[in-house]
Amino acid sequence: EEAEMLLMNDIKYFAEAAERVVGRVAWSWINQRQRDVLTEMAYNMGEGNLKKFKNMIAAIEALDMDRAADEALDSRWAKQVGQRAERLAQRLRG
Repeated sequence: EEAEMLLMNDIKYFAEAAERVVGRVAWSWINQRQRDVLTEMAYNMGEGNLKKFKNMIAAIEALDMDRAADEALDSRWAKQVGQRAERLAQRLRG
């Protein structure tokens, strides 16, 4: 029970971090699956590193999720995590 509570607290914390990065308005426009991708990215790399995805964030703010996915894949992070980046990008697309 304690481990589950700690996990839920972490998920909440990193979801809030992801929302801060993309902004409240864009966050409200994207679906839960896309929010989960951004939360996972924040969890794995931290809020500060997620902020560095400026082109991806701009695409999200423009609601261009295909471009956001392409921008995520055009990064050092995507090369480092390989197939996981492909799966997350696919989920970002919708």
